[in-house]
Amino acid sequence: MTALSDPQITPDGAAVVVVRKVVGEKNRTESSLWIAPVEGPVAPRPLTSGLRDSLPRIAPDGRTVAFVRGSAGGASQIPRAHAVAIRHFDPTLSPACRTRALATNRAPDALLKPWKTEILLLDVASGTTTPLDGLPIGPKSSVAWSPDGRMLAWAGRKGRDGLYSTENLELWVAGIAATKRGRGRATSTALRPRSLTHQFDGCLAAGTLSDAADAAFDAVLRWRPDGTGLFTRIGRHGEGHLVEVPLDGTQPRFLTEGPYEHALGSISADGRRIAAIRTDATTPVEAGVLELERSRGGRDTGKAAWRCRTAF
Repeated sequence: MTALSDPQITPDGAAVVVVRKVVGEKNRTESSLWIAPVEGPVAPRPLTSGLRDSLPRIAPDGRTVAFVRGSAGGASQIPRAHAVAIRHFDPTLSPACRTRALATNRAPDALLKPWKTEILLLDVASGTTTPLDGLPIGPKSSVAWSPDGRMLAWAGRKGRDGLYSTENLELWVAGIAATKRGRGRATSTALRPRSLTHQFDGCLAAGTLSDAADAAFDAVLRWRPDGTGLFTRIGRHGEGHLVEVPLDGTQPRFLTEGPYEHALGSISADGRRIAAIRTDATTPVEAGVLELERSRGGRDTGKAAWRCRTAF
């Protein structure tokens, strides 16, 4: 059985890199990175030859891929000949590479009180942390910086509930005020925290189980390069679809349709192409590119079409 995950598009939108996992005899799994061009008849080809390669990230110039390599014993390694790898989960680095934002729960009984999750700002140079005040109580995860570093987005819910609930997990955003220092404590304040999907019936954590793809329940958030909105995956009615959520509060727009599960990858530098994976119950998993359609005047129409779909 073959599964694909973590699709990443080159900044120029010309190629897609994916993690290809093969499950063999006795459930032995091997994963490596593969690359496929968006245009032309060239077939996908392997990019790495490791047994446990994952988490590809493409450099802004499109020439280098950073990734994580696991050894036979399961430990992670950093391959230096071809790429450099940085593994992270909830922490996210600001565009200026000076601050990390992370969601954490520092309560002694954190498992019993998930609503005490907070967002901290970690100064990379000094190692000091600053809490982001002014956020509503509730679980928070998948923190993402805006391209200009002035806002944060996260998946969350207001109230005394956990990430997994009967209520929808929503897409939140907030501006960030300058850090203030006083009485031995540094603070930063969230400006106008708000949910962009509170009136939208869809959950950022609703997973769809499939034989052709790994189960995933973590929210995935990707800002548009121009900072006017975000892309995410919404689960509802047993399907998983990619959605564009404008920052101005207008209704989210579905970019995919049909009885499928979709996985969201990265966005090209011009914001026109989105790396994605599609699968259903009866066909092999495919990786490809969604291209946002534009009108003759150059404006986005709110629709997207598959540019290519490739089975690996």
